[in-house]
Amino acid sequence: MDSFDSIKIISLEKKGLPYVGKVQSYAKVEFYSEDKLIDTRDVKCFDQETIFSLLDKEQELDLSESLVLDFDLDKYRKLRDIPESTPIEIKNVIAQDTIFFSKEEINFRRAYFTGQTANFRDAHFLAEVINFQEANFEKTEENFHSCIFKAQEINFSNSVFGTNMHDFRNSKFDGKKIFENITFHAGEIDFVGVDFGDGDISYTGTHFGDGRVLFRLSVFGKGRKDFSRVNFGQGDVSFEKVEFGDGDVNFRSTIFGNGKKDFRRCSFGAGKINFSNAVFGNGTVEFVNTDFGTGKLSYKLAEFGRGNIDFHYCHFGDGDVQFDKTNFGQGVLDFRAVDFDNCRVIFNRVEIAVGDIIFEASQMQSGFVNFKNSILGRGEFNFSNCVYPESDIIIENVDFGQGAITMKSSKFKDIVLRGSQINNYFDLRVSECQKLDMSEAVIKDVIDIMSYTHNITIHSIDLRGVRLLGLIYVSWTNLNIKELILRQESSWEEKAEQFRMLKENFRNLGMYNEEDLAYVEFKRAEAKALLEKRKKQGPVHAIAGRFSHWLNVLIMDKIGNYATNPLRVLISMVIVYLSFTLAYLALEMWDPSAQIVSSLFPPGDPHVLNSVAKAFYHSAITFLTIGYGDYYPSGISRWLSAIEGFMGLFMMSYFTVAFVRKILR
Repeated sequence: MDSFDSIKIISLEKKGLPYVGKVQSYAKVEFYSEDKLIDTRDVKCFDQETIFSLLDKEQELDLSESLVLDFDLDKYRKLRDIPESTPIEIKNVIAQDTIFFSKEEINFRRAYFTGQTANFRDAHFLAEVINFQEANFEKTEENFHSCIFKAQEINFSNSVFGTNMHDFRNSKFDGKKIFENITFHAGEIDFVGVDFGDGDISYTGTHFGDGRVLFRLSVFGKGRKDFSRVNFGQGDVSFEKVEFGDGDVNFRSTIFGNGKKDFRRCSFGAGKINFSNAVFGNGTVEFVNTDFGTGKLSYKLAEFGRGNIDFHYCHFGDGDVQFDKTNFGQGVLDFRAVDFDNCRVIFNRVEIAVGDIIFEASQMQSGFVNFKNSILGRGEFNFSNCVYPESDIIIENVDFGQGAITMKSSKFKDIVLRGSQINNYFDLRVSECQKLDMSEAVIKDVIDIMSYTHNITIHSIDLRGVRLLGLIYVSWTNLNIKELILRQESSWEEKAEQFRMLKENFRNLGMYNEEDLAYVEFKRAEAKALLEKRKKQGPVHAIAGRFSHWLNVLIMDKIGNYATNPLRVLISMVIVYLSFTLAYLALEMWDPSAQIVSSLFPPGDPHVLNSVAKAFYHSAITFLTIGYGDYYPSGISRWLSAIEGFMGLFMMSYFTVAFVRKILR
C-alpha cells in the first residue's frame, strides 16, 4: 500500500460472501499524504464489535490488508467484565498492510500475543494514542517492519519481547514515543532506517538482551532523545549514520556490554549530549566522523573498559566537551584530525591505566584542552601537528606515567604544564606558542625544546618553581630565553631562581657557553632581588644596598661577567692599567712632588726615563706587582700606587679564575 499519513472514511457497507455464508464490511476510504489526496479505494473493514467477537472465540486475527476501527482492549475488558490487570490473549495476529484507525486510542495494552506470529508488517496506526503498554510478545515472533505510527503518543512501555528477531526496520513514528522499561529477552533488535520524527522519545530503563541492537541509519527529529539507564546487553550496538536532530540526547547511566559500540558518522544537532555515568564495558567504542553539533557533550563519571575509544575525524561545535572523573581503562583514546570549533575540552580527574591519548593533527578555532588532576598510565600522549593558534592546552597537576609525550610541530596559544610530573621524554618542539608555562612542574626525564628541522617560536616562558631532576634541551639564543624571563611579571628572586635552574641544566648538558650566559643573568637577578629586599628594610638599608649593588655591578659584572669571560677581564685590566698611567701623568703635572723617582740615577741623568715612559713603566710593574725598585713613587703617588697594586693583584686573580674555569671545562 502506498505511504500515507491520514485517511478519511467516506462510507461503510456490508457485503455478503456467498461462498462462505458470511457478511464482510467494506469501507470506501480516501488516503492523504501531507493533506494531499493520493488515492481512493474500497477496503475490508473490521469494526469493534467484529474484533471483540473474534477475541471471544479465541480465533486467530487475520486482519491483513484491511481497515480496523477503534481497536481497544480496555473497552473489551470493560464490556466483558474482565479485570483491568488481566492480559488478553491474541493468537496469530496477521495484520500486514493493515490500517488501524481511531479518533481516540488504538489500545493493545496488556495484550498477550501467542501463536506463530504477530505480524504488523507495513501496518498503519492512526490515532490520538497508540498503546502497546505492557504488551507481551514472548510466545510469538513479532514484526513491525515498515510500519507507520502517527499519533500524539505512541507507548510501548513495560512491554516484553521474546527471543526471536525484533524487527522495526524502516518504520516511521510521528508523535511522542515511549519505549520505557521494555524487556527484550534475546535476539537481534532492529531499528535500522527508522524515522522517529519530531517529538520526544524515551527508552529509559529498557533492557535489550544480548543480541545485536541496531539503530543504524535512523533519523530522529526535534525533541528529547532519552536512552538513560538503558541496558544494551552484551551484543554489538550500532548507531552508525544516525541523525539525532535538534534536542537533548541522553545516555546517562546507560550500560553497554562487551560488544562493539558504533556511533560512526552520526549527526547531532543543537542540544546537550549526555553520556555521564555510562558504562561502556570492554570492546571498541567508535565515534569516527561524527558531528556532535553545538551542544554540550558530557562523559562525566563514564567508565570505559578494555578497548579503543575512537573520535578521529569528528567535528565538535561550540559546546563544552567534558570528561570529568572519566575512567578510560585500557585502550587508545583517539582524537586524531578532530575539528573543534569554539569549545572547551575538559579532562578533569581522569584515569587512564594503559593506552595512548592521541590528538595528532587536530584543530581548534578557540577554547582550550584541559587535563587537570589526572593520572595517565603507560601510553603515548600525542599532540603533534596540532593547529590551535587561538587555543590553549592546559595540563595542571597531571602525572604523565611512563609514556612518551609529544607536541612536535604544533601551534598553540598557550601551553600550560603547571604542577605536572613528567616522567618520560617530552618532545616540546612546537612550531609556535604565545606562552610556555612549566611553573611548579617536576621534570624527571628530558624535555626537548631544541629543533634542527624547524624554527621554534615562543613569546613567553615561565619556569618558576620547576623541580628539574632531568634535563631540558633548549637553545638560549634561538628562543631568546633571557628576554622571555626578564619580560615576566615576576619578582627578581623568581627570575634569579629560573636562571639558576637553567645554569645547572646547561652544565649537565655540557653546554658551557649557555651555562655562563645563564649564570651571569642569575647573578644579576640575584643582585637586584637583594637590592629590592634592602629597599623594603628602611632608608639606611636602602642607601647601603644601592652602594653595594653599584660595587657589585662595577666589579663583578662589568669587569668580567662574574668570571665567565676571561677576555673581558683582560680588556678591563688593560683599561685599568692605562687609567693609572694617565693618573700618574696628571698628578705629576698638578703636583711636582708627586713624581716617579729613579733610585739608580740622579735627576737630570740622561739614563732617566721621561715622564711618559716613567708613568707607563711604573704603572706596569705596580699593576703586575713585580716591584723592581728602580723607580718608586713619591708624594701622593705613593697612595695611588698602593691602590693600583691592589687592583692589579685582584684583577690578575680574577683573570686566573676566569681563564682556568674556561680551560677546565
